[in-house]
This record gives sequence, structure tokens and C-alpha cells, in this order.
Amino acid sequence: MESRKVAYGVTIEEADGRFCVTYPDFPEARTEVASFNEAFDAATHCLEAAIAARIRKGEAIPPPSLILGCKVTPGAAITAKAILHMVLRDTNETAASLAGKLGKDEAYVRELVDPDHATDVEALNAAIGALGIQISMAACSIRVGG
Repeated sequence: MESRKVAYGVTIEEADGRFCVTYPDFPEARTEVASFNEAFDAATHCLEAAIAARIRKGEAIPPPSLILGCKVTPGAAITAKAILHMVLRDTNETAASLAGKLGKDEAYVRELVDPDHATDVEALNAAIGALGIQISMAACSIRVGG
């Protein structure tokens, strides 16, 4: 079974007392916060918004660059939707053909991919599994201060 990862390198830079969060893989993704403590929450929300925007537009979601340093993984639901979107695009699989594999209708599959539709992660995992893909998530803790 193929494995895809969705953990992206993030850059957090301080300038004039503000912290700017950017992603090399998503040039359109940028946010600023007042403190370093807020930067990682903002980084996650910024990444999720950038991925959701690309899904809505039908655009490609880039694979993560081989960047050393801090990486951010979006939440489980948007990660699964991103992977499903990428696999459908990369394999030229259609919503109709995936629906057939799942024994569901095409509207069901479209809702699975829709970033604005609340979807059960298990349903997303089943759809991704039907395409031969396995979700792999990792987490790390960030310690700020002493």
C-alpha cells in the first residue's frame, strides 16, 4: 500500500515584535501573530486554510519538500481530505469510480473531499483505503520557555 505524508516545513521569523509564519511549499500561506506562543496554532490554521483553498479550486497540493526543522501537520480531517484530493488528481480517478468502489453515490464522494463539509475521518480513511493509500500521521510537542 502506498504511503503519503502531509507534514510541511514552516518558517517562523520575528520582525518588529511580530512573528511571521510562512510555508515554502505554499507561497500563498502567510500569517502574523503577536507572540511566539501563538505561532504554532496560527501555523496549523494557516496550513489548513491553504490546503482547503487548493482543494476548492481543484489545484494540486504539493508533496512536502525535504526541509529540515519544524514541520506542521494539519488536523486529521483536512489531512485525509487533502490525501483523497491528491490521489484522485494523481490517478485520474473520478468521484464516480470511487463511489462505485465504495458502494455509494457520487455526491457522497464529493462531500468527502469538500473541505467545507464535516466528514467522519473513518469514512475518509475507508475511501482512501479503497484507492490503495494509507494515512500516516505523526505528532510532536513543542516546548516554549523554561
